[in-house]
Amino acid sequence: MTATGGFLIAVALLGGLALLAYAHVRAERLRGQANQQLAAAQARLRAIVETATDAILVIDETGVIQSSNPAAAAMFGWAADELLGENVTMLMPEPHRSAHAGYLAAYLAGGEGRIQRSGREVEALRKDGALLTVDLAVAEWRDGETRYFTGLLRDVTARKLVETQRQQAAQRELVVRELRHRINNMFAVIGSLVQATARSQPDVATYRDALLARVSAFGAAQVELARQGWTSRSLRELVAFELRPYGEAADRISLQGPDLELNAAAAENLSMIVHELATNAVKYGSLSDARGRLDIRWSLARAEDRLAFEWIETGGPPVAPQRRKGFGSLVIEAGARSLGGAATLTFEPAGCRCRITAPAARNLAADPQPAA
Repeated sequence: MTATGGFLIAVALLGGLALLAYAHVRAERLRGQANQQLAAAQARLRAIVETATDAILVIDETGVIQSSNPAAAAMFGWAADELLGENVTMLMPEPHRSAHAGYLAAYLAGGEGRIQRSGREVEALRKDGALLTVDLAVAEWRDGETRYFTGLLRDVTARKLVETQRQQAAQRELVVRELRHRINNMFAVIGSLVQATARSQPDVATYRDALLARVSAFGAAQVELARQGWTSRSLRELVAFELRPYGEAADRISLQGPDLELNAAAAENLSMIVHELATNAVKYGSLSDARGRLDIRWSLARAEDRLAFEWIETGGPPVAPQRRKGFGSLVIEAGARSLGGAATLTFEPAGCRCRITAPAARNLAADPQPAA
């Protein structure tokens, strides 16, 4: 090897070493920058977690709390060191506490169940035993082969309390308005009973008896509706209730029709109608004679939105045609109009017949099953 060749080789080696040294310095500088960036990112994340107003909890796949932020301690009343290493079920009321381990195990075993990645409201438990309503969202992540779950919890107890109070206030207002409406209606009906009964009765004693009977029937209908929460009443039960005072004639009375639920307004009106028909039947019609019969039928024609009610008396004393409409007839016709329909009342020699038709949707409490 010549001197020149040896020199070139030495130069090449020195250059390679210089490049290696530069690469090492460059790598260390980049590593230092990366570490600084990582530290800065961790500091930013730590600042976010530490200052977040929502509680943040990290649990492992066994449910053990790995970390928490100050908001979690404030929300649940436990210090951070009291939470660390404890199972997250300490923050759950029953029955969720007992069931949580099973839910988590099933999820880990086969993905069964679900992780609340989007928020939903759940109940949580403070150290002092107070219940909280929290909005919960959960994210799943891994560190190697170990799975972790980060929960974000927002206390919405105060908001829920305000919502509940508003709903209760609205409900109270609705009840007051409904009560005011019903009281006004009751006085209007009773006023009409007083005036119309006075015009149709020949003397004070008869007027008194007729008025008391009608007011009592109206009151009984209100009591039955109140017993069912002013919501609805079975048509069959309504008719049976109005005929209950005439139990001795039960074997001569038949009720035929599908099971239908009337709304409160329809039940009030039909109660008054049935009371008037029953009173007339006992005083002058089929229920005043041991040979008389009473057939009551109702039907529902869904396609035509028609509810039909029929009252058919037979076998009683011969019935003379009406010369003028009595108050009972006026009550029946007015009741049918209140149902949105009409009444056809005839006094045939064989007995009184009444047919009422009205819109089904207006008078039924709910969508009934098709009539057989």
